[in-house]
Amino acid sequence: MAIISRIGRKNWRVRLLFAGMYLFLILGGATMVYPLLLMISGSTKSYMDTKYFEVFPRFLYDDAWMWAKHTEGLFNEKMPNLNIVYDADEVAFENMASKVHLEKKREVCCPECKHWFFYEFKKNAEITVDDPRELHQHQVKCPVKSCHHLFSIPHGAYHGELDYQMLHEPNEKLVEAWREFIPAWEKSLKVREHEGCRDSSNENKRWLTTAAFFPGYIRAENSKTTTSGQRELKKFMRAYSEKIDPNPGGLKKKKDYSDMNTVNRILGTEFSSWNTVNVHLPAMLSRRATPRTSRYGDCLSEFYSQHPLGMRYYYSLQGFFKKNYLKPIYNQSLDDYNQINQTNWVSWSEVTLSKRFPENGSAREKEDWEDFVRNTLALEWIRLDESLAEKYREMLSQKHRDITVLNRLYGGKQYKSFAEIPFPVTAPAVGMARSDWEAFLRGFQEPSSSTLHIAPLEKIELCGIDFAFQDWIVERYGSVKEAASILDTNWQKVSDIRLPQLDVHRSWFRENISALRWEFVTRNYKAVADYMLFHGRGIINTVIYCSLAILTALLVNPLAAYAMSRYKMPSTYKILLFLMSTMAFPAMVTAIPSFLMLRAFGMLNTFAALILPGMANGYSIFLLKGFFDAQPQELYESAQLDGASEWVLFWNITMSLSKPILAVIALGAFTAAYSNFMFAFVTCQDQKMWTMMVWLYQLRQRSGQAVMYASLVIAAIPTFLIFLFCQNIIMRGIVVPSEK
Repeated sequence: MAIISRIGRKNWRVRLLFAGMYLFLILGGATMVYPLLLMISGSTKSYMDTKYFEVFPRFLYDDAWMWAKHTEGLFNEKMPNLNIVYDADEVAFENMASKVHLEKKREVCCPECKHWFFYEFKKNAEITVDDPRELHQHQVKCPVKSCHHLFSIPHGAYHGELDYQMLHEPNEKLVEAWREFIPAWEKSLKVREHEGCRDSSNENKRWLTTAAFFPGYIRAENSKTTTSGQRELKKFMRAYSEKIDPNPGGLKKKKDYSDMNTVNRILGTEFSSWNTVNVHLPAMLSRRATPRTSRYGDCLSEFYSQHPLGMRYYYSLQGFFKKNYLKPIYNQSLDDYNQINQTNWVSWSEVTLSKRFPENGSAREKEDWEDFVRNTLALEWIRLDESLAEKYREMLSQKHRDITVLNRLYGGKQYKSFAEIPFPVTAPAVGMARSDWEAFLRGFQEPSSSTLHIAPLEKIELCGIDFAFQDWIVERYGSVKEAASILDTNWQKVSDIRLPQLDVHRSWFRENISALRWEFVTRNYKAVADYMLFHGRGIINTVIYCSLAILTALLVNPLAAYAMSRYKMPSTYKILLFLMSTMAFPAMVTAIPSFLMLRAFGMLNTFAALILPGMANGYSIFLLKGFFDAQPQELYESAQLDGASEWVLFWNITMSLSKPILAVIALGAFTAAYSNFMFAFVTCQDQKMWTMMVWLYQLRQRSGQAVMYASLVIAAIPTFLIFLFCQNIIMRGIVVPSEK
């Protein structure tokens, strides 16, 4: 019978009481659901947006925010890479989201009274430019009545700057030109690559073309997760190892190319497991960068070449020259640069790196160019004039003295004299020949006569992708003016032609935005799954452990409770009191004695060490005894009259009628075994016996916050499913007896 009758429920006080109860329950449910939603949302984050706590991730509905996350993944979470490629000075990837639209509101400070206020940019007569996206000034009036000071603030951006380009739609004509240029440029480098592979120590057939770019989504050092590029690389390494394995087909079929040791032997790598496979970001435009010439380098180059152009970023010599060389020297100040070099540039985008030595530049510009080329820039993108062959051979003769010494250092060459040595106009890929070429570029001074052998500045030329693209544009369209007309650009001279990588990246992003969103939603879960499936026996051990824990709990505890319920022993309540007293002590108190006993019995690193300490549970026995006591005694008396044995009474009657409480015991046993971390880690220190919780703990130590959230969500799924399975049995045990 209901506590409150139907008539009583019509009273407004009762309805108000019900409303308060429902509201209280809803608020209580929200306090549990809200943290869960935050955790699920957090599992889709990257390093850029981890600090934002949102129930619904912003990147799922905000395209601008998704673009910022994409640039973070594209540039492998390295801000210097973006600044070099886009010739920018950004400090955070999240700033890319605000560049999609022209700024509408800004917080400004009055220089007179120091009052801070928000100013809304509006189109008014004071704007002196036709395009509001171009840099212009706004006259701002301080709102403080006692001040009303007028001052100006800038709005928009200069031509050529990242901010200005982001306010425009991607130039699809430039994108198509880029897609046409890259294959032609790579084809032009084949001769150099073939020459570099003549040395037996160079096994990378694409050592030069893949040195000019790096693919996106390969590393996530800040987010500490597994990217799509890393997952694909592991698959590619298996297929590539099988492809280049010199063994005949019959032996290949017997080999397991998913085994890390097999792949290590073929590629010459030393990875301890598939989870340690990683790629270091190279400093490709720096002098310390060297070509990847190993067999593993060839594997990486072939893998990189399969990436679409929209997922590559090519290193810009212009951006590298300004970001990594000029700006540190001039303290990031364009004014200092103008003052020292006697120039009047208004933006860093106007400063350019010339292809050849700037004869007409200032003394400091010449000094900067020489120092950058001789000491900073990677050797792959420098070319010497062929007329320097004799000077180069003279330097070799003075450096090595004896041709036999040079032959030995050059890997067993058979040159009869220094005059036979071919002059490489570009740097060799490996070996002493590369070192000699660099010495000629930087200058080699004879120890005896102090004579300096050095390549003259006027004979040095840069051959990076920036200048190759400029030359290709002029050759393809006839002139800069004609190219600008066809491609819808504002180029006036050759130096205005820049790499259209921003247009390529934005165009590819728009075409693949749905797939990119799905990648961010699932990648942390894939990282956890990949770690668990291919790292030890965590899942198998957990399944075995939980199954044995449930089986023993449903066998030992009911037997003990049945004995105390059926046979009224004088010490029954004392035994129950003793069993209940075990609940007064935390599990860690008994962990040390249990560990010592298991060690004495030689049971460490076995399933027995996990099962035996928790096989009998005082609280479970107490619950079962109370449930067994409530069973009708007439059933047992009737069964005994029919000749039923004690086992039949226990198994067919008691256990059959106790399914609800048994479901509770099973749920408790599963939860205790599944969530057991510390004791499982202490008693089973052998990795072969680690359970899922121990492996997840190890994963969290080396992963980011988002991966940790994803691991918690995945770890909660089995418990949730077991609860759903047991819930029906528990509810049936509550509802059915009440209906009877």
